[in-house]
Amino acid sequence: MLCTLRKTIKLILIDQAKTMTNSFVQKVWSVFFLLILPLSFPCEKEIAAASESRPNILFIITDDQERREFNFLEEGRTEQGQPRNLSPHLDRLAHEGVVFPNQYVTSPVCTPSRFSVLTGNYASRSASFQRTVDRGEQVNITWNCHIDSTTPNLAKTLQQTGYYTGAVGKNHVIEAKGVSRNDGPAEDADPTDPTVAQYYAEKQEKLVNAFKQCGFDFAANLYQGNLPGHTCKALEFHNMDWITSAAIKFLDTWSTKDKPFFLYMATTLNHGPGPRYKKYTGNPLATPAGLLEQPLSVQPERKTIPERIAEAGLSGEPTACDVLWLDDGIGAVLQKLKKMGALDNTIVFLFDDHGVESGKGSLYEGGIRSVSLVWSPTRFKGGRHSKVNISNIDFAPTIM
Repeated sequence: MLCTLRKTIKLILIDQAKTMTNSFVQKVWSVFFLLILPLSFPCEKEIAAASESRPNILFIITDDQERREFNFLEEGRTEQGQPRNLSPHLDRLAHEGVVFPNQYVTSPVCTPSRFSVLTGNYASRSASFQRTVDRGEQVNITWNCHIDSTTPNLAKTLQQTGYYTGAVGKNHVIEAKGVSRNDGPAEDADPTDPTVAQYYAEKQEKLVNAFKQCGFDFAANLYQGNLPGHTCKALEFHNMDWITSAAIKFLDTWSTKDKPFFLYMATTLNHGPGPRYKKYTGNPLATPAGLLEQPLSVQPERKTIPERIAEAGLSGEPTACDVLWLDDGIGAVLQKLKKMGALDNTIVFLFDDHGVESGKGSLYEGGIRSVSLVWSPTRFKGGRHSKVNISNIDFAPTIM
């Protein structure tokens, strides 16, 4: 009973603190907070029980995927019922997990959607957003809401309760001081130039440090946002292999820890720019941290993608190649977990950040309706589609 009371008090304290605006009231509340804080800590029994049963969490957030890119949705199949994509790993997760075709988002563009995923809050609660709005005017949530080191979030909470936390891939929500779009070398800069290479390496280090200040023990291979404007043109390519390699490195690092993990794996696929429908043909050495010395070999070779698509009879499906590239990366991470013997104790969440067709950025169904799934071989009954309406602000409290 006391443990339940402590949980309730903790939630009330956190929610109340968020709404404080008057400085004097804040000071009074701070004193009260310190006096009652011990009651908010978990009981020893709670910690012991949780450590024995807590699952690993792999949260995969994809970018700008169309509904036709998911075989487990009606839009992902032809009139004859045939799949439009070659995506065996996504198909498996859907077949064995629970699919939510009525997944909704509170704000239908990248940054606020990610804010809601990681905080469980509406993006309008972002401190960075509230500092910039005129409360006497109509406001607009776009790319103006960020998470900083003071923002309560999922990674920080899990870290504090004994999880080893990590992030790889696309950022677009964590505030990194000293890092901005269109800064640095010119568009036509040569990434082999030592000065240019050093700049992008240091920029990557700043991003990594920003994530670590927000509750991530591990952060690597990060894109600051969408591709255009963050690097010179010679580095402006998607690199799914690079993101996958960081996820695998995270798992190798985690294997030395005696604790469960939370990995936030954010892909840049299938957001633009192109080459349209052929993003996998981009320079395999290009990353926002600079040029790699050689192509990575953590997932099937890119050159096999069109061959496999042709063998599957899907050459006429425009997005099939890039969907397969994405699926290869997800598959590599799942296979790594299986090899480590950790897959059975892992819950996988897959979420497309918002709708794309006929309404991205709007409150029409095409913008706010997305898709998600959750998979676990041991934690719950899978193999079903749920018709319940859910929101991206549900992820954080559900996981916690």
